[in-house]
Amino acid sequence: MNILTKLLESPMVLNLALSSLAAVWAWIKASDWWQARVTGKKAEALECLELGAEKAYEAYVRGIQAGREDGTLTDDERAEARQLAIDAAVRYGKERGLDLLALLGSTAVDAMIGLVVNKAKRAAAEARAAKRAERHPYLNDFSEWAAMAKKTLAEKDAVG
Repeated sequence: MNILTKLLESPMVLNLALSSLAAVWAWIKASDWWQARVTGKKAEALECLELGAEKAYEAYVRGIQAGREDGTLTDDERAEARQLAIDAAVRYGKERGLDLLALLGSTAVDAMIGLVVNKAKRAAAEARAAKRAERHPYLNDFSEWAAMAKKTLAEKDAVG
């Protein structure tokens, strides 16, 4: 027992043990298994952020937009909607066993909510543009129409 105690108190043995633990930990973190686990958690975190933004839109933003002619939110309302989205995302994360703020950090969560909201806005704008294009198909070929108009005007100038 005396030899074991002396070995455990030895700085050389302690350094060897800690170095071995550090090497094993580095190997685990570099492994495909660890990367897949982290990537999977981050994908789940992003899904929680998307659900949180959708929930805030449904519960808060849509009502405000419907009540206004221009459909815009004030800066305070945008901040409130962002906070509601973050709170909902954190709640969804906890339901899935994820701590979003620990996994991503509060600054990243805030920034990613902004990205999710901008992505949703772009998708809505593209959907509106597609709907408008269905109603007015001549707008789809505007560049062709403009080229034909320019050619016709050039021909008139050449003749006249």
